[in-house]
Amino acid sequence: MWPLSGPGSPKLASFACSRPRPLDVGFPRQDFVSATLSDSPEYLRSLDWRCVSTLSSGTNWIGSVSRRTPLFYSATRPRRKFVKGTPMEPTYVTLDEPAPGSPFHYAFPVHDLEMAKDFYGRVLGCKEGRSSSRWQDYSLHGHQIVCHWVGNDYRCKDYYNPVDGDEVPVPHAGLALTVELFHELAERLRKNGVQFIIEPHLRFKGAPGEQWTMFFKDPSGNNLEFKAMVKQDHLF
Repeated sequence: MWPLSGPGSPKLASFACSRPRPLDVGFPRQDFVSATLSDSPEYLRSLDWRCVSTLSSGTNWIGSVSRRTPLFYSATRPRRKFVKGTPMEPTYVTLDEPAPGSPFHYAFPVHDLEMAKDFYGRVLGCKEGRSSSRWQDYSLHGHQIVCHWVGNDYRCKDYYNPVDGDEVPVPHAGLALTVELFHELAERLRKNGVQFIIEPHLRFKGAPGEQWTMFFKDPSGNNLEFKAMVKQDHLF
């Protein structure tokens, strides 16, 4: 529980909650809310708010926020007052825009969440979404990928298959980028010292499926392929 203290008014209370790491459940990082206190703490608990677990209505009131309950109010919005009888509608703080159409969801095992955070967040530049002490969401160009901690001994077991002269590791996952974004990512990986399993290069030259491709691993040994079709409508 995180103790919170109010501004000294028996009627108006503003409070905030910052998000430590790791959390037991995944919710947005930090929010601020304002509320008008009624004479009945039970009324406040009945609001669709669920971040207040205890309140007392005195000149100096104390509230508390449970680690297991979400805060749904944006720190960037103006603070609003809510009076008795007015519903308090939650506003979720989105952390990135989903990809158009049908974003894919891909969950995979990792051996260390902090290393995964550095790799997917800093190296690849994925925006972090919700997380807990055992998993992390990331936005990969608007697609949802989730790292699940499965134990310190985990490493991906590789199999290989020949593709256009390369021994391609499987399983693997990634994105089909534009040619420009492909080369930007390749340069970003080089600057961060990422070792390539298969160096960025052009394969299937002159064929309908001509494409740029590169393979590399995350810190848990999971294989990633990012590619770029020379003609994007030739993906299939």
